[in-house]
Amino acid sequence: YPDHPWFIGVQYHPELKSRPLDPHPLFASFIEAAMEQSRLV
Repeated sequence: YPDHPWFIGVQYHPELKSRPLDPHPLFASFIEAAMEQSRLV
């Protein structure tokens, strides 16, 4: 989807590697992209 600013698919469960104060890099970058997008709207 070239019109989407952020897209990823994985075949594992990165949420199992996340902790409240130490998120998996996939989640951290997703949140960062969402925050940036909210500034643009």
